[in-house]
Amino acid sequence: MEKILNEILSTLKEHSKRFDSADQKFDSIDQRFDSIDHDISDVNSRLGNVENSIDTVDNKLGIVENSIERLSEQIENNARSHFKHIETKLEQH
Repeated sequence: MEKILNEILSTLKEHSKRFDSADQKFDSIDQRFDSIDHDISDVNSRLGNVENSIDTVDNKLGIVENSIERLSEQIENNARSHFKHIETKLEQH
């Protein structure tokens, strides 16, 4: 009977060692997942910053486009006015 109990205890110790080893492996995997989760959060944060930067560039580009349109209209109006002035001068001569 004592021999059987000793064998059972020995088997339990072996199983405990195996479970401890498995627990360590799971802890290691858990740490890796935590690290990956942290990295993903960091990437998401950086993407948010990139999106904000793109929005800022889009807004500035819109302002530049509007300025170019206004300048183009102003140049056309000035050219028309200048050509009208030249026509008037030529008709006077």
